[in-house]
Amino acid sequence: MINHDAHPKREAERSRGPREQRTDGADMTAQSERTAALPGVQPGPVARRSRHQRRHSTAFWVVAAAFCVNLAFSAVPTPLYVIYQQRDHFSTLMITVVYAVYAVGVMVSLFLGGHVSDWVGRRQVLVPALAVNVASAVLFIAFPSLAGLIIARVVSGVSIGLTTGTATAYLAELHLGAGGSPTGRRPQVVATAANLGGIGVGPLGAGLLAQFAPLPLVIPYVIFGGVLVALATLAKVPVNVADRLLGGERPDPVLILCRAIGLNWSTVKAIIMLRPDAKSTSHDSAFANYERLSNSTARRVVRFWQVRQAG
Repeated sequence: MINHDAHPKREAERSRGPREQRTDGADMTAQSERTAALPGVQPGPVARRSRHQRRHSTAFWVVAAAFCVNLAFSAVPTPLYVIYQQRDHFSTLMITVVYAVYAVGVMVSLFLGGHVSDWVGRRQVLVPALAVNVASAVLFIAFPSLAGLIIARVVSGVSIGLTTGTATAYLAELHLGAGGSPTGRRPQVVATAANLGGIGVGPLGAGLLAQFAPLPLVIPYVIFGGVLVALATLAKVPVNVADRLLGGERPDPVLILCRAIGLNWSTVKAIIMLRPDAKSTSHDSAFANYERLSNSTARRVVRFWQVRQAG
């Protein structure tokens, strides 16, 4: 008896194995992304989902880097206390006081502002928290006396208290936005690594700079503070803009933004290293382009981006 309902195309689909079906799914995703890239063509749901996940993945690593550098900055003064003590001849008890006031700042900010990001948003708290630590860098440099150290450490503690809870929750949300599993441990692992890694990198970097660079009570704060400014700027921009800056084929947008802010090359190079294709980027070529770019031109380009984004 002839089955009139049978369809040759359907029979062919049934006869294909799961590997071939998965390959077709990947081909459809790639085709959807290529079609979305054509001018005047609206992206399909697969391309929109893929783009959404990529943007959140980029933001995830920007926030992780900001978390790590902020923790690193909080530990920068640790190897410098010996220099402060030798210069100003204050006692070991005063060093203990400087350590203690930092803990007070952390606890107060955790108690009063630990859940503020739940109400106003993660980015709205994370960026000011990073800016607070930049302000403490200015205090360390401008007021190197004992009173200045105490005030700067309290301010730095406030920044860390705000950053810790906010960045940890932000990483979990961005992980989900990037298509991660709700039960996955990547956010917790990355947050722990950023926390412990920052606490280790800060004293190491500050100690090396104090040993081999001039102005040991200035240069460490300038370098770590500059990196914080750059990461705070990246964390401030919307997720899609950060993705275009860090995920593009060329580092030129990053160079323009950094020149408009006025960052030094060492900070710019650290940001370029966050890009997925950092290994294939020629740092010599990027440095030459950065040196040729003027601040006024970079600011005009950034203003143009802002106007286009608002429109």
